[in-house]
Amino acid sequence: MVRLDQRVAKCPICGSGYGTRIAHKDRYGFDATFTLCHRCSLIYLDPVASEEEYAKFYDGDYRKLTVDYRGQQDIEKNQCRYGAALAQFIGHTIGRVKSVLDIGGSTGLVAKQIEILNPGVDITVVEYNSKELAKARAMGFRTIQGGIAEIPDEHFDLVLLCRSIDHVAKPLHAMTAIWRTINDDGYAYVDHCDWRLVAQAEGFTKALHIDHPSNFTRESFNRLLSYSGLFPVAEYVPPMSSCYGYLLQRGVLKHSHYQPDLLADIRSFQAEERKCQKSAY
Repeated sequence: MVRLDQRVAKCPICGSGYGTRIAHKDRYGFDATFTLCHRCSLIYLDPVASEEEYAKFYDGDYRKLTVDYRGQQDIEKNQCRYGAALAQFIGHTIGRVKSVLDIGGSTGLVAKQIEILNPGVDITVVEYNSKELAKARAMGFRTIQGGIAEIPDEHFDLVLLCRSIDHVAKPLHAMTAIWRTINDDGYAYVDHCDWRLVAQAEGFTKALHIDHPSNFTRESFNRLLSYSGLFPVAEYVPPMSSCYGYLLQRGVLKHSHYQPDLLADIRSFQAEERKCQKSAY
């Protein structure tokens, strides 16, 4: 399994070193510690794995780990459903696009739905998993194996980071890389898992896992946007999903003065979880 041996000295969004260690195991039962940043409310894994370790993990054990946890699911059917709804939202909001970069694009099925509404669009899919990437290549898409570090030094009308920002250990680095990659009048679409929603629905510990080194609420994601130079022009809730999405363009968003505090929620989640345990601490 992936080795978590890279210490995170400061919050990966705001750089604060002041936080609360809130958890010591993840939903799979692995020893994994998570910190809540008191400045921006990001919940981040610390320590994390190296880029090389994560690359091997997503090309190997990741899918088996999620299948063992949730059971076998029709991932491609889910991707088609998610992609069709997203393509409709993007088409309705910004119209046609000529070039798309899909980071963490898996089998290319989400990008395929964009292509259906934009015949002739040039699509590039970046993905760690070699087997899934081969399926995107078979659909005629240009493919690159890797993650944020491997995105091409080019510009695109639309950059997608779908259901992937939670898997990124350095989210501000990822967002600034996207800022550099979109055309001057281009767009990015990014959605994050709503951590508070998952914790309320599934339980505190089940909302934390080693494949999510970054855990966002709307408050902490908006703080990320304020540092990234990308601002939302539209927001979106994908159907049948715990995600919250943003259509973004370049710009400057003033820092919010709101200081979110998740500790009260976290304490209530932990209290409920302890009620279900056979032995008390």
